Amino acid sequence: MSYENEKDLEAQANVATVPKQHVHSSAVGILETDDGVPRTKGVFAPLWKAMSWFDRFGVEARGIERVPEDDRPHTSWWDNGTLWFSVNACVGTFGVGYLGNLYWDMGLRDSALTIVFFNLLSCAPVAYMSTFGKELGLRQMVLSRFSMGYWTGMIPVIFNLIACTGWATMNTIAGVSCWQAISQTHQIPTVAAVIICFIIAMGTSAKYMDLPGAWGGSGPVEAAGVLSFGCAIVGYALGWVSFAADFTVSMPKETSTKKLFWVTFWGLAIPLIFIELMGALAVTTFAARPDWEEMFNDGAVGGLLAALLQPCGGFGKFVLVILGLSTVAVDTPNVYIFTNTFHALSPYCQAVPRPFIALLISIVYAALAAAGADSFSAVLENLLLFLAYWLAIYFGIVVAEHLIFRKNSFENYAPEDYKDWRKLPLGLAALVALGMGWCGAALGMSTSWFVGEIAQRIGGGGDVGFELAFGFAVVTFVPLRYLERRWWGY
Repeated sequence: MSYENEKDLEAQANVATVPKQHVHSSAVGILETDDGVPRTKGVFAPLWKAMSWFDRFGVEARGIERVPEDDRPHTSWWDNGTLWFSVNACVGTFGVGYLGNLYWDMGLRDSALTIVFFNLLSCAPVAYMSTFGKELGLRQMVLSRFSMGYWTGMIPVIFNLIACTGWATMNTIAGVSCWQAISQTHQIPTVAAVIICFIIAMGTSAKYMDLPGAWGGSGPVEAAGVLSFGCAIVGYALGWVSFAADFTVSMPKETSTKKLFWVTFWGLAIPLIFIELMGALAVTTFAARPDWEEMFNDGAVGGLLAALLQPCGGFGKFVLVILGLSTVAVDTPNVYIFTNTFHALSPYCQAVPRPFIALLISIVYAALAAAGADSFSAVLENLLLFLAYWLAIYFGIVVAEHLIFRKNSFENYAPEDYKDWRKLPLGLAALVALGMGWCGAALGMSTSWFVGEIAQRIGGGGDVGFELAFGFAVVTFVPLRYLERRWWGY
């Protein structure tokens, strides 16, 4: 080999080691792209000028643009587990735990078993969808287009915007309710501090708890309670499935799928089960302490926690501050996902920089929280049931597409086509499946405002809405999607 050829090879090697500058990794780079988004026109131009200034602070500019495989620096799969653990270690999770006793007259034992079983069931889909992000580099709502098409894919986008706003509102109400009886402020806690606070609350109230606890009703009445409470639990845990892939798009494709699945699964399941069990335990103190029940009736979840911590005096108030501030950990991902989901609505929505969307939605959910502060438990129940229905439909369609029509292989996706509706499914199969899924939900739902025909036959109101929604959606989607692929080609 000649000396000149050796120098050429050496020069090529040096060039290959130079990091590639990706157009979507900064505001300046995004402005240079030609993707049909009117970022430099009209009212959007000054917003992106501000975003260019934010670049120096490391503010994330990338929205729903695909993260290329050579621009994924997040190599710690463990972080996804700690993320979900932190998000779910909050007051809202505690509030879910006592719903079985509050609305369905369940005893401690059947509440506990329901909490464990339905959480384990509903954490699996979230962990499964988390693995899609690192494989495709696409946000959850965007990758949905490969099963629902571009236009039908707007329906889950709209539902996700409602869900993000609802969750942020409910968690804010729960956090603020912890502060009603206190005046001093303290530093934002770590997740460890929040867990310790819950343990303190349990310790101070343990002598008043009805242990080992009673069973609830029997026969059809018990079945109705278990199914309805289980549906609420599924709505809470499965509520993250429409967010799941967003937090793994920056992980390398080579990240272990098994490790990522299990760390996500247990990162969800441990705090959900642990803290919801605390909520179920807390309401068993009312027989021995009716004054605590009055505090709960007056102040919802914050009033209950204040009652449990009453024996601690001033330190108990400090603990309430920390519990209230745990809201920050759970509101942050909701706002983060809202900004990505908003971008998926249209190119004009995508032209709005995400920090400004975050500011707007924060104002909206704060106003909603102020308006609904006195109805925490009732609104939470209805929100959870709604989420369980639609997310069962959503997951059924997406997983059926992946397992059956993509043959459980990410090689059968063309992720760079996420913007081209002509290279995506037409969406008619998904549209009909969504409609049929809601028909199944209507037959099986049991809410304060409607009880379906099938639900009425289970103890007078056993909620099987999410099970029927999932089944109706999948059974409808599979044959129609087969026909759609043959006619449309994608």
